[in-house]
Amino acid sequence: MLLGGATAVIDHFPEQNFSRDDAAAVVRAYEERGIRAVVALRIRDGEYDEIFPDPAAISPAAFSALRAASPLNPRPLAETIALVDSCICRFNGRAGSIAVFPGPSNPSRCGDDLLVACERLAEAHDVGIHTHLLETSRQDQLQRARYGRSTVAHLDELGLLTPRLSRAHCIWMDEDGLLRMAAAGAPAVHNPESNLKFGSGLAPLRDMKRLGVPVAVGTDGITQNDNLILHGALHLATITHRSGDRDPTHWISADDALKMATLAGARAMQLRGRTGAIEVGMQADLVVYGLSAP
Repeated sequence: MLLGGATAVIDHFPEQNFSRDDAAAVVRAYEERGIRAVVALRIRDGEYDEIFPDPAAISPAAFSALRAASPLNPRPLAETIALVDSCICRFNGRAGSIAVFPGPSNPSRCGDDLLVACERLAEAHDVGIHTHLLETSRQDQLQRARYGRSTVAHLDELGLLTPRLSRAHCIWMDEDGLLRMAAAGAPAVHNPESNLKFGSGLAPLRDMKRLGVPVAVGTDGITQNDNLILHGALHLATITHRSGDRDPTHWISADDALKMATLAGARAMQLRGRTGAIEVGMQADLVVYGLSAP
């Protein structure tokens, strides 16, 4: 990421029942390289119900074996929250460049108690929260069936829809959800390369721009994207949202994309007013481009 010109990252740290030692290794790696990082500890207390195979589609023996071997079986809620609290106390603020956030997995995999506990942890430690939100249509269907309303409306009712909450993807959004996001100042993180690779859909970026939803841009993970080069994501963010609208004033401009990668990225990392712009008083996370080659 540093070689590609990215000076800061939100890492939604994998949730395969990590330990504090695992979190320590990740924090140490970021600290040694000097990159600014948010390590969002990815947790849940529910099932991967949108990707686990249908029991009727495989043999009972195969299903049982898969469940027994799965690294995704959730731990007790109290144990999970205690682990996150311990990691924040130990690692948040390390080297002046590392932050640790609670990072609930997609809300379809999280109970209300876990989500509320994440908000309480974030307030107590004055940190942000990072999650994945409505990446697939299946997640939207599951949440509406579960709550009888949209995921965004449910998060709003729980008190999580605040400027502390950054949300990757945000593809399957309705107008009410976008309005709630705009009112709350809760940033979305657009990941166009990953979304195109998996055919998940595209975030309604023009509508977000129209309604004033804060939007940062990201790459998603290396296996979801095949690279961690932010410039590629910026390129796609500008050109993929032009189709279907002949009015260039509605398009995502180069200036919009630059702000997504800088000011809005800082906002998603809870660094608003501290970095993201070349101004007096800002932290000097600068990138110098050599112009001697393409």
